[in-house]
Amino acid sequence: MSRKKILMMDDSQDVLDLLELVVTNAGYEAILMNEGTHVYETAIREKPDLIILDILMKEISGITICEKIRENPDFNETPVFLLTARSHLSDKLKGISAGATEYIVKPASGKRLLELIKTYIGEAE
Repeated sequence: MSRKKILMMDDSQDVLDLLELVVTNAGYEAILMNEGTHVYETAIREKPDLIILDILMKEISGITICEKIRENPDFNETPVFLLTARSHLSDKLKGISAGATEYIVKPASGKRLLELIKTYIGEAE
């Protein structure tokens, strides 16, 4: 059986490096993207088991990508986490109304993130 895939988008390479370390050490396959323009197309091609999106991106916001993902019935069961520095209640409400499964404020602990991943998609294999 193949490893479960997690598609992760963030414009900070440091954040992507940390996310990659957390998920690959737990046995998941990491698909990393540092810009938002091709995330949707990559999701269609790769069929990830879970998607993690930063909200604040230069080209397109994680909320917009989340909305687009939720419009596609192929992703009805795919958990989408928004991982962001924005902690206002209004931002969280926008994220949840866009279809986010979880809204996680940075800095998030690797342990907590891994707990959430396992809750939604189980172990890596």
